Amino acid sequence: MGDLRYNVQNGIVDPTRKGMVLQEFEHFKSIAPKRFLGKLFKKGIVGASNKINDLSGGAIQRAYEADADPNLIDENGVQHMSEKQKSKAKTIALICVICLLPVIMLVGPFLMPIVMFGVIGCFIFYLLSRTPEYKQYNYQQMIAQPALQTIDDKLFMTFMESSADLVNEQMSYDQALVEAHLVKPFGKRCDRTTYSSCTYDWMNRSNPDAFEFMGYKLYDTYQDSDGQSHTVTYFDGTIYKFRTGFNINGDINIMSTQTKKGILGGEKEKNKYKKIKNRDVTIIDTENHEFAENFDTIAAYDQEAYMYLTPVMIETLLELRKRFNFCICIKGDVMTVTIENTGYGSSTQSVFSSHKPAFAPNSAEDELDSMISGYQKAIKSILELRDKLLPGRENAGFTYNSAATGVNNAQPVYNEQPMYNTQPTYNAQPVYNEQSAGMYDANASYNVGAEPMFDPGAVPTYNGESTY
Repeated sequence: MGDLRYNVQNGIVDPTRKGMVLQEFEHFKSIAPKRFLGKLFKKGIVGASNKINDLSGGAIQRAYEADADPNLIDENGVQHMSEKQKSKAKTIALICVICLLPVIMLVGPFLMPIVMFGVIGCFIFYLLSRTPEYKQYNYQQMIAQPALQTIDDKLFMTFMESSADLVNEQMSYDQALVEAHLVKPFGKRCDRTTYSSCTYDWMNRSNPDAFEFMGYKLYDTYQDSDGQSHTVTYFDGTIYKFRTGFNINGDINIMSTQTKKGILGGEKEKNKYKKIKNRDVTIIDTENHEFAENFDTIAAYDQEAYMYLTPVMIETLLELRKRFNFCICIKGDVMTVTIENTGYGSSTQSVFSSHKPAFAPNSAEDELDSMISGYQKAIKSILELRDKLLPGRENAGFTYNSAATGVNNAQPVYNEQPMYNTQPTYNAQPVYNEQSAGMYDANASYNVGAEPMFDPGAVPTYNGESTY
């Protein structure tokens, strides 16, 4: 088990790093704008709750104290709320709001102008409370990424956009996603939003747990003839990249399909991803009717697709299809997965967000613990997805070069057949732009090196004779 897996499964963090991040978080708390409206609202709810408790003769307070958990007393003697107490507190708050609702509705029309002026005033006050130090503060570099690296120092909040992981031609990463049948095709242009990103030891090809993750959106906004604005979304979900531990000569594309009602009723299959240009490429037939209804699979070499789509893998993909609309591209030793509208498990689109909070946290320590816990859960989900799609040799047709490390320094062997006579050669790797502090800049552009060179005339052979 790698260090990263062990750390996330056991909740282990580097205490020294965490202490340094907490100290920095306390500094950020001192310079960030404070939550004044929240405090006022809280005081109002507390005051109303106390009034209701007085009217009940203290019965509510006694019921609340009866649910206290003696195991939740910290070293300072402070009693923390139990789950039952939290539930009752929410119920009391809801009762207070319901009781005040008729009063609000009665005086609402008269208070509306005051509320509007109050909101405008609060916004102006917030803008004025943002100090120059807060405005210039690099939250990602000083807090978000160091918090992530309390888990493992090879984790960074970035993503390598290399078209070489998807296609043989050099093009933009967005267009490569289309060509690899991972997102819906778009026109000449589209806008993009990166919610969050994370990479772990990606350039180390010998690390079987190396991954990259990105919460991503591709869309286009336009105005019609009436001047109304419309947005067309081509992809809004998550992207995962894994090291497979084996190497293939071609590529494999597995695309979720959807059904729609036909003109005369009934069901008609519809693949909403890019239509296949090359009519000589046919859909891989796995002789599994349910799989054929849910996926379209194409490959440069059919045999490579059959080696991956074992009966166990087909069942795994069908189980995932019940929960997600996803596509897979395998090229060289890289598997890229896109999941629409969501992410796998806790690896949601914004889980690694490094946006600077608008307000200071109530407790820097609690906020930091919550951040790290979210990162750990997300990484655990990412590795779980990797294990489902890239199981060991006992469940896959590929023979791995090294079961222990995933090193791919030799050709894969397929069911004890002779090896392929060609292998893609990478003559340069994309490199990250490094910052002086040793941090990666999530907004920096990356210098993508030369694309992998393939011999277009090379055809995989078996026992010395071509099978195609």
